[in-house]
Amino acid sequence: PGYRPYIANMLVATEILRQKGTKADIIAMFKFAHPEIHTKLPPADQAMLEALNIQIRYLPPTPQWQSAERKHFMVRVLNKVHILKLTEYRRVMFLDGDVLPLANLDYLMELSDRGEWQETVVLSTSLVPMIAGFFVATPNAALFQQVYRIVDKMIVKDKVPKNHFDIVKGWGHVWDPATD
Repeated sequence: PGYRPYIANMLVATEILRQKGTKADIIAMFKFAHPEIHTKLPPADQAMLEALNIQIRYLPPTPQWQSAERKHFMVRVLNKVHILKLTEYRRVMFLDGDVLPLANLDYLMELSDRGEWQETVVLSTSLVPMIAGFFVATPNAALFQQVYRIVDKMIVKDKVPKNHFDIVKGWGHVWDPATD
């Protein structure tokens, strides 16, 4: 299956982080492209993750976006910001399945806790406002719902061409805190 290399990387990344002394819980989140066929990992894959004490969470399907999943960048990013719903944690760090940390990353949370670093850290470039392979955030389920509603509105209206980002309108939505 296409996800298998990511599981291998998660196992290696977890082993590195644990050897380097991380105190963090590690959670793997999965969303299946065809939820009518697969809803859970096969037992062998699940067992490999559980053997390293990696928690497994499944993202809910979004049937109304099924055809948009691969077409719209913001839908793929929204899958990543599901970590905002992990409100049992004071802060969370997202690492893409193909990111391989070579050091303990706990210090990033500690810097944030001491106020030496922002509470939410998102890397960007001149072309995109969010490099979604790595970010640190304070969980907030209401914020996730707000982002979800914006993405849903844009997908349903099909206003956003594939991977198009406009410096003013973002991916087709001007963020207005008064209405969003």
